[in-house]
Amino acid sequence: MSYNIVFVGDLPCFNRELWDVLSTKNICSTITPNTTQLRLHLKQNYQNINLIVIGLTDNLSSTDTIISLQTKYLFRNIPFIIVGERINVMRGLALGAKDFIVTPCSASDFMSRILVTLESLKFSKVESSYQTIIQLSFKEYFLSEIKRAERGAYDLSLIFFSLVSIDSNALCDELTLHKLTKQVCSLIHSSLRTTDAVVQYGDFNIVSFLPFTSKSNAEHVCDKIKDLHSSHMLATSDSNSKCKLVSTITSYPDDGATPDDILFNAEQSLDRKFAMYL
Repeated sequence: MSYNIVFVGDLPCFNRELWDVLSTKNICSTITPNTTQLRLHLKQNYQNINLIVIGLTDNLSSTDTIISLQTKYLFRNIPFIIVGERINVMRGLALGAKDFIVTPCSASDFMSRILVTLESLKFSKVESSYQTIIQLSFKEYFLSEIKRAERGAYDLSLIFFSLVSIDSNALCDELTLHKLTKQVCSLIHSSLRTTDAVVQYGDFNIVSFLPFTSKSNAEHVCDKIKDLHSSHMLATSDSNSKCKLVSTITSYPDDGATPDDILFNAEQSLDRKFAMYL
């Protein structure tokens, strides 16, 4: 798979050698020195851009770049990562960055973070098409979210969702459950912030990653999503009425220090809720 990345602003760790290495990995790089040049480039190429890398400085011009992206309908869904000193990247994270790189850093570390971000993009969007995510890849993405929370020293909460048949006389078949799971993914995605991610794992399980969110605040988000799902069920007369959306909330590190620990606790909780409908 090939990627197109746009670099903007002051990025001292980006050099010709790194450019050549990225090229060998089927990554096409474009450098735009400022916001004006970035917007001109995006107007012509936005449909082909996979990632924007923004160098943050002490002035407000870099923040203006982010705000400019977020307020333009055609550009606001393009993921971006930010590069700069810790005090500046924290400001950028609050504006919706997918990831961050704290400087100074080596060229190898810089490239590694970009590659990890590109890989994670495969699993953080579900609105465009149904996809089954193998367990190992999901855990790798999960671990990258944990590492981001560790480096940024912020709260990370997760909401796990799954569909369960509630009508023993009219159980949903597998194809119907796949269809409903995709619909729920889209519903959840539309309800979250740009800083959040929705990932499907296994066959019928969905998890929302909520950075900068305490467990108590995640409960409010979960209630909102379940209310929306209930409203959607009432508005339709199809197989939705046969299924109920069950959920459980976990947080890192309170409910586990590793993806395996958190998944185990979440799945145990979901199993107990499933048992209520058997």
